[in-house]
Amino acid sequence: MQKAFLSLFFLSFFFFAKAQDKPDTVYFMNGEILLGKVIDTLMNKVTITFMKKDEDKTLKIEEERIFKIGYGGGSTKIYYQYDTLIGNIFTVEEAWYFVLGEQDAIRNYKPRFTFWGGIIVGAAGPIFTPTIIAPLPVFAYSGAVKIPKIKVNTKDLKDRERLNHDTYLLGYERVARKKQTFTALAGGGVGVLLGFATYYAFLQEE
Repeated sequence: MQKAFLSLFFLSFFFFAKAQDKPDTVYFMNGEILLGKVIDTLMNKVTITFMKKDEDKTLKIEEERIFKIGYGGGSTKIYYQYDTLIGNIFTVEEAWYFVLGEQDAIRNYKPRFTFWGGIIVGAAGPIFTPTIIAPLPVFAYSGAVKIPKIKVNTKDLKDRERLNHDTYLLGYERVARKKQTFTALAGGGVGVLLGFATYYAFLQEE
């Protein structure tokens, strides 16, 4: 009986210690996730330590930037509150699906064609108009890519039921639009450099 009690005690201690070793997970309102160890939750800020480039970093995060924290021990604290007076127009469940949409777009949405299109548009400017206004088509292109409807990449989607929630689609679209704009500008920048290089190497009149 005593041996069984000791075995149960050490087994419980082992699982408790393993739970304590698990990192805490911060789920941000913008869809980002941070793994670390929460060390303080005072003054409306969450202080967390995390590893970055093989060294410990400490970060203080305002509570309004956080949807929830999942603690390594298994508990969860939700920071988001439904309050239309401060602009939180979604219920807690709706806001969570919005965050899930952002997470999936961060992970799965890859506008590769937007990048290559940016290169083509960016290169065309200097080739046909090798002046200071050559980059202007890139900015027009970065605006034009926002017009088509965003399609959710369902290939790696963990749970297709999420597609039934409007706030999930809104969250996904928010991040996808930002990615499209950045990718269009990045591709356009590369294209402008290639366009000027092509013009001065092959097209410039002697």
